Amino acid sequence: MSNTAQKYAFSGQESSLGRWIIETIGFPGMRLKLQVRGNDLRILCEGEPCPRRTDIQLRLIPALQKKDLNTLIPAYQPQIYRVQLYGRLNGQSAPDWKASIHLDQIDRHLEQLKRSLQLLPPELGVAAKEPEEPPEQLSPEASAPSSDPFITTAEEAALFLSNRNLAKRGNEMAIALYLSEALTDLGVAVQVSAKTLPYAPAAAVHALPDDVPDLWTTKRLWVMCEAPYSPEASLISEPLTQKLRDLEVEGFRDAVIMFRVVGETQTDWLLRVDLTPPGEMLREWARWGDAEAIQRLLNQELQPAGFQVCTATLTDLTLHLFCATLPLSSTIPDQKRIRAEVGLFLEALAPQGIQAASLYGQVKGSEAPAWVEWLDLPASVHSELAEPVLTLAQSQDWGRSPFCSIGCSILIWVSTWQRAGHGFSFCPRTICCTL
Repeated sequence: MSNTAQKYAFSGQESSLGRWIIETIGFPGMRLKLQVRGNDLRILCEGEPCPRRTDIQLRLIPALQKKDLNTLIPAYQPQIYRVQLYGRLNGQSAPDWKASIHLDQIDRHLEQLKRSLQLLPPELGVAAKEPEEPPEQLSPEASAPSSDPFITTAEEAALFLSNRNLAKRGNEMAIALYLSEALTDLGVAVQVSAKTLPYAPAAAVHALPDDVPDLWTTKRLWVMCEAPYSPEASLISEPLTQKLRDLEVEGFRDAVIMFRVVGETQTDWLLRVDLTPPGEMLREWARWGDAEAIQRLLNQELQPAGFQVCTATLTDLTLHLFCATLPLSSTIPDQKRIRAEVGLFLEALAPQGIQAASLYGQVKGSEAPAWVEWLDLPASVHSELAEPVLTLAQSQDWGRSPFCSIGCSILIWVSTWQRAGHGFSFCPRTICCTL
């Protein structure tokens, strides 16, 4: 049987990629099927007997050290970040084995292959099976449970962690590969780039003009998603947002996720994702007068001493804090200790628009507080801190408004298929202050 490459995203043998794959790993008696889905190149190797995993890897991995697959695909096609290999007997619906090759870690794959060859018994005729599912278009049925003696779970885990660590340090290709794992099954490809932007940290609001540095910079991550069709936005935005925040990539303040249909120049929609570390984000929200954020930070300060803030509410310009022992009991909480701890924290935080704090000693089973304390806060004496956050936002003073710098992800629909009935509005001012 001659080598064949079946049409999927590319034109089979007529494509440069198809010809290169056949020349690299093809041999008499084996049939090849190619498919590009998302950022994955999927190669199904069929034969009688089943082609051995190590035979295919020995031909392909060294060749990938010398050849960039992305030079073999059309410029309009999404980049390939990973090769998925499958092997099965002719006529069989499920694969006997599967192997993944990350193109940014070819050297590591080659090291694993060399170790595998040292463990390979000479009399072994075919590669062992493993519990992997084939790509949907190549075979819809699941494979039978089995194991692979050559690629260990520890090695696969090390490869995954290595790529995640690279992504966490800001490597663009590693980030793209990390994100594409969530979208490959949808046929959505991902491309990542970074851009340096001027940045004014929230703390600069307090400083005098002479104290503000001439130039602050930060990095923004741009994530372009492409697919042959236009899926529901939440299918892309939600998993990518979660993965970006879980990654906690270093050096990036935010990311902009964009989607468009392959071959089109118009972007269907944009989504800004705040990548500020959770602890820093919480403190910025507290700095801008968010009562719940202040409560959480205060509990972090008070819990080691055995106290807690049960309730935090903001009324006009006063923050009301109900304090108790931890756990809540009939014991009267230490008034002097709590006053000192809370006062020191709020003095350093200097929340915007909150001029005073009222502390209440709460006792279990009693509606009336055991004691009440009053604290004057920095906003009561510093005019730049006195204006409430809502007033700053209404004044459109974007240089001082928290909405320019903290915790919001705004979905902006700019496609021609936007429908007013979905409840989204197009606001040029919002784009200017968030993107």
